[in-house]
Amino acid sequence: MPRSTKNGFTLIEALLGLMVSLIVAMLAVLWLMSARTLLQMDIGLQDQYAILQLRQLASLSESTDVQTHQLTMLINHEEVIITENKNRLVRRKGYEIFLEHIQHAEFIQKDDRIYLQYEKAGHTYSYQIV
Repeated sequence: MPRSTKNGFTLIEALLGLMVSLIVAMLAVLWLMSARTLLQMDIGLQDQYAILQLRQLASLSESTDVQTHQLTMLINHEEVIITENKNRLVRRKGYEIFLEHIQHAEFIQKDDRIYLQYEKAGHTYSYQIV
């Protein structure tokens, strides 16, 4: 009896290959959808964290001095300066970045309150610091 030669795939092998390729395609689509969601996330979290950090520093400060583009605080007998530098809101005495990609930032003092007003991506935001 002559032995049969294998000339191709059997139907089972073809169906298994199709099933594996569909599973891989489905996982790739799920991964792309989650990547798209992550890329479209609002970056407002960075702004909220920066405002919280500024509020924490202000609550620890013994005194504050407000100028248009600069907030000076005295914390533990050390002067801390928050200012705008190269489209960033930074803390001097080193270079700690609070906010990035801002076009304009200024500190405003009304009565006994201090506000940070900045422009980012064409929108103007204003937050109370103290």
